[in-house]
Amino acid sequence: MKKAIAIIMIALAASCTIKNDIDYPLVPGNITDFSVKGQLRVEISEANRTVHVELPESALASSLEIERLTLSDGARCEELAVGDIIDLSSPMTVHVRTYQDYVWTIFASTRVAAEIEVNAWAHHAVFSADAKGAQVPGIFQWRRSDSSEWTDGEEISAQADRFVFDAEGLEAGTDYYVRLTLAGSSSSEILFTTEAESQVANMNFDEWCQEPYNSSGSKLSWYPAPDMSVGRVWDSANMGVLTLSSTCSTTPESQFVAVEGDGKQAARMESMYPSFLGVGRFAAGNLLTGDFIERVLTPSLGARMYWGTPFTTRPSTLKGYYAYLPKEIDHDDIGKHPDLIGQTDEMQILVMLCDFDSPYEVNTAEGKFIDQENDPSIIGYGKLETSQATYAEGENPKYVPFEVKIEYRDTERKPKYVIINSCASRYGDDFTGAVGSVLYVDEFEFVY
Repeated sequence: MKKAIAIIMIALAASCTIKNDIDYPLVPGNITDFSVKGQLRVEISEANRTVHVELPESALASSLEIERLTLSDGARCEELAVGDIIDLSSPMTVHVRTYQDYVWTIFASTRVAAEIEVNAWAHHAVFSADAKGAQVPGIFQWRRSDSSEWTDGEEISAQADRFVFDAEGLEAGTDYYVRLTLAGSSSSEILFTTEAESQVANMNFDEWCQEPYNSSGSKLSWYPAPDMSVGRVWDSANMGVLTLSSTCSTTPESQFVAVEGDGKQAARMESMYPSFLGVGRFAAGNLLTGDFIERVLTPSLGARMYWGTPFTTRPSTLKGYYAYLPKEIDHDDIGKHPDLIGQTDEMQILVMLCDFDSPYEVNTAEGKFIDQENDPSIIGYGKLETSQATYAEGENPKYVPFEVKIEYRDTERKPKYVIINSCASRYGDDFTGAVGSVLYVDEFEFVY
């Protein structure tokens, strides 16, 4: 009997050493839905096993009530239940179990209550936000509206109670979102749109048309436009010149152009002294964005013109080509520049971005002009002035490229109008210059 019992006990002991080869299936343990009372949003990452709860600034992170909790099929979590009050003032670790044990981290961040101001240009934008009371550096982040990937700016400290950062490398005419992040907490996202790379119509001066000066049609005036139905974007002093002459001072040029090609044209401006029966007035060849209003006969000969065409973006540079052949100044019709007689004439290419409520009215007969140095409506300003000839008398016009840098006197305001004025005689507004000075311009373009 003792031998039988011993055999049985040995058999039982042997059975305890048999290996359990049963493999449990790999079942993910995920949190698929989660919310606490008063949250702004939640972001669940199964890959990282994290739950990020974003709270408003008024929320008490140490006392949050769970409103929703959903786990993947077959999973359980003994540390969490709907209705529980949890503390997310620091990250919370929980275990989601199936056949395996999965460690999840739940953490909260407080949305920064920052009102972000955006000054968006074409390829950069200046972000600013109130930094009063901020104890840590801030980071502005931005993304295209059609992308979820954020770009981080440099970490910045407050200056004069403001966070300010200039984000570069943006695309023109594009929607973006921006937010401010402090110590891992982010503000609400602000939508903004960068400026388009706008151009003025017919800046290449390829399109021209004619319009009768008088009812009989005996005189025709040239306009840089496909036809007059599009309105006057560009104009000149031609209508004033034709009062005393049969020849326009500003005309299209198809033989000498800066860029060759079918249908390519340029603008040619020649300073003249139109007269009739001994009555005349010096007229500089010019071309500008605006509209010739009327000829003025009293108190002296001149013209009324509107300067400016609607324009709302902020380029950095005006570029193009010009050719110039100046003569010696032989006219100072109203005696404003007697010391210039006999000196070489100068050309001018001028650009002004302004926020006038309407085009600026110039009256040359009354001496009414824009105060280019001091007018507060001028936001951006640039000009090119030279007496240097680009070719000699008897030679074909030789174009040279130019770039006029636009200096902004105010970087916050946006323009309503742009004034571009090309003139064969710089002091033509004062009826001073040289008869026969010729300026060609072609292929203007704004650079952003």
